[in-house]
Amino acid sequence: MWTAYQAQVWRHIQVSKPRGIRLSGEVGLRIALDPRGELIDARIESSSGNRMLDRLALRSVHAASPLPPPPVEIQDYDLVFSVKFSFRVL
Repeated sequence: MWTAYQAQVWRHIQVSKPRGIRLSGEVGLRIALDPRGELIDARIESSSGNRMLDRLALRSVHAASPLPPPPVEIQDYDLVFSVKFSFRVL
């Protein structure tokens, strides 16, 4: 249940990821949600080394809020996720 919800949250965030970025890097993010899927906190756990990419990753998470509400079975859990947000030049 937890893994499926985490994947659903990540897919929802991916839609808000900006396109056409001409930089590469990976940002480690920590996000916390309330039981309704509202974003409580988003912060950088590991920087890409590029402040612009770090800000874009955070902005994408904020733009995706509210996220899908969790299933009833896990609403009482601490809804905190660590995700790697990757930017790649194609």
